[in-house]
Amino acid sequence: MARDAFNGVTLWKRPLGEWVDQYRRFRAGPASLPFRLVAADGKVFVTLDFTGPVHVLDAANGETLRVIEGSEKAKQLLYQKGILTILIDEDVDRHDEIDAARRRGEFLPHRCRIMKVHVESGETIWKKEVDELVFPCMALKNGRVFAQTPSRVCSLSITSRAARDGARISKRSSRFLPAS
Repeated sequence: MARDAFNGVTLWKRPLGEWVDQYRRFRAGPASLPFRLVAADGKVFVTLDFTGPVHVLDAANGETLRVIEGSEKAKQLLYQKGILTILIDEDVDRHDEIDAARRRGEFLPHRCRIMKVHVESGETIWKKEVDELVFPCMALKNGRVFAQTPSRVCSLSITSRAARDGARISKRSSRFLPAS
């Protein structure tokens, strides 16, 4: 639902699909929910259900402008200068198993990828497979997207047409090292 920020009048509504089942623990909804919605440049970027694709909506009327192909199971969205960066967790539907491991103090690897999409054309500019991400893990700074794993931080350019590893953090110290 979108409301006018000045007077609270409802501007438009969109139905949501399935999110989690009724057996999930109370107040244990997906922690990634706040990271699945971005509003910028007259558009709203959002997942309308738990494992569905990213939709680009017109912020004024809620109509779908585009559905980003290949963006199913998105967990985090970042937007900057016409580029949408999407973190996708292929194992997002394993939340019960992952939650149980976390309660035991264990970390289960995730099959993830980061993709960069040109919003106006819908073109996927690049995809990068990344393992063992910590959620939420992405940040944008100076034309780079940073993603955190349990053992390193990787840096990818959002301005280039290719996804290349940028930098990592050494396991031995907290020094920032150039990529090898």
